[in-house]
Amino acid sequence: MGIGAPVIVVGTGRCGTSVVARLLETECGVDMGGPHDTGRKSNPGGDWEDQEIKAINDAFAKNEITPMQHRIALLSIDRPEVWGFKHPGCANYAHVLQAVFPSASMIWCKRDLEDTAKSFAKAYRRNAESCMNTVLRRHRGLATTIGSRQHTLVLDMTDHRDEDELVDTLKTYLKGRGI
Repeated sequence: MGIGAPVIVVGTGRCGTSVVARLLETECGVDMGGPHDTGRKSNPGGDWEDQEIKAINDAFAKNEITPMQHRIALLSIDRPEVWGFKHPGCANYAHVLQAVFPSASMIWCKRDLEDTAKSFAKAYRRNAESCMNTVLRRHRGLATTIGSRQHTLVLDMTDHRDEDELVDTLKTYLKGRGI
């Protein structure tokens, strides 16, 4: 019966959140929910996104804020003690996540914004300018909401960090948070 605060992985999308979520589950013992997509051409390693989180993200996109807050609060029911989630759309409502889970461990994956937008455009076959606008909006939202928040681990994924180095960084962060 999980009542612990979650580990929440946030980012703009196309910035390493899937890699971090996978490593949290497979190497650090954090239950990242499931089932997960097992991979597709744009993300061959899988997206590691809990289906309930995807549904909550859809609710946010439809401006269903109140039901979304309730659904987020219910996430902790029947979860293991050490649990977490990620979805790039969480960047749009990080303020809600912070209000519902004030003691959550937040991991913010960052990558060069221009590279991120290019990756977005290629993966989703969208207009580069539109992708840059999405990336900038999400980045600004995260910077405003969690940029100065204590206990946020900021990972610069620009140089596509070595996975062993990432695992060590994640384990050190989680240990420091008492997880």
